[in-house]
Amino acid sequence: MKVSIIMCMFDFSRTVRHMSMAAVSNIRRFTDMEDYELILIDNVPKFPFRDDYKVLDMDQITFVVNEKDNGYYGSLNQGAALAKGKYLCFIQGDVFVHEGWLKNMVYYLEHG
Repeated sequence: MKVSIIMCMFDFSRTVRHMSMAAVSNIRRFTDMEDYELILIDNVPKFPFRDDYKVLDMDQITFVVNEKDNGYYGSLNQGAALAKGKYLCFIQGDVFVHEGWLKNMVYYLEHG
């Protein structure tokens, strides 16, 4: 495994929850490497994380739901402990990536 992408999710409101779902969809769409894993740590969700359009390939995502709030950094550490990648990429639920983002980042890490 080359890269582990780790996202901690909180749902302070439905808007934040939907933004996180859109960010995950964006990652799945624009990550043009095959050698990566996506780890989502969901802290005490009030609203469900849904894949209404079946575009996220949820069976290929490590999805952990915490019953107790581990805090942002505790949740990132929890995701890092599950990671199998050589590189860790911590990303927030309100970040939208673009085409080539991960391939370019790995290239920089290996040749920079």
